[in-house]
Amino acid sequence: MDRIEKKRNNEKIIVDKMIRIYCKDNHNSIELCEECSEISDYAHKKIDSCLYREEKAFCISCITHCYDNAYREKIKEIIRLSRPRIFFHHPILSLKYLIEEKEISLKNIIYLILGLFFMGIGAIGVFIPVLPTTPFLLLASFFAMKGSQKFNNWFKSTKLYKNHLESFEKERAMTLKTKISILSFASLMLLFPLIMIDVLPMRIFIILLYITKYYYFIFKIKTIKEEKA
Repeated sequence: MDRIEKKRNNEKIIVDKMIRIYCKDNHNSIELCEECSEISDYAHKKIDSCLYREEKAFCISCITHCYDNAYREKIKEIIRLSRPRIFFHHPILSLKYLIEEKEISLKNIIYLILGLFFMGIGAIGVFIPVLPTTPFLLLASFFAMKGSQKFNNWFKSTKLYKNHLESFEKERAMTLKTKISILSFASLMLLFPLIMIDVLPMRIFIILLYITKYYYFIFKIKTIKEEKA
């Protein structure tokens, strides 16, 4: 299989995955419904008959819109709803697409991987009280912003972000429960080197970290009431 044929097949796979995500969410169908199957078949035909064979770009990035109006509007809707989520359903396939389209660099890929990693730890922290959620989500937010605007927009639309980080980023405020959770975990982590390292300057440094941390959380971050469900 030559390079161009391989790229066409990759695009067919990506389009089909997007259509499946859309169909499952909007038509409550595990298998493609009749309408979505028709769109998939149409997209495959357009990919096969593309005029830009030698420099074939993915249809999403193409400057020529060869779809009929009805199909064009439908595929645009599918891409709009599914594209932000396909990365989490099919991360390797999505990264290959982004690299081929030169939409993302290796540096951005590393940022995205780190963003997903810290987002995952933050999500675990929701269910394990001893593990603080907010610091990891702050790291996830930082790497999301560095990695991709689309990923950052998606991250900020999730319930995880809205419930645990949005108020802090907008108002520099946290609930008392969140403050206690973060301070307890961080204090425990600092306690180990404080006890084990028998070096006076290092112990003084750790104590100063304790003081700075508590001062910042108590006086610089507002305490807000937890919203009742």
